[in-house]
Amino acid sequence: MGGRYVAFRIYSLSYTEFLEFHQLQDDEAALEKYTRFGGFPYLRHLPLRDEVVLEYLRSIYIP
Repeated sequence: MGGRYVAFRIYSLSYTEFLEFHQLQDDEAALEKYTRFGGFPYLRHLPLRDEVVLEYLRSIYIP
């Protein structure tokens, strides 16, 4: 059964949506988080810390 997967098309949040999702102020720190982690909607459920987010991002397959 290896090699099987289900593909979902997920679009990134805009910077404005990212700020709203994470309840952040529009400042340099928020912009750095957006450019570092991206705008994946699921990030709303994770603490925005390198070790947590980067592990999640490694688990995503992007063709």
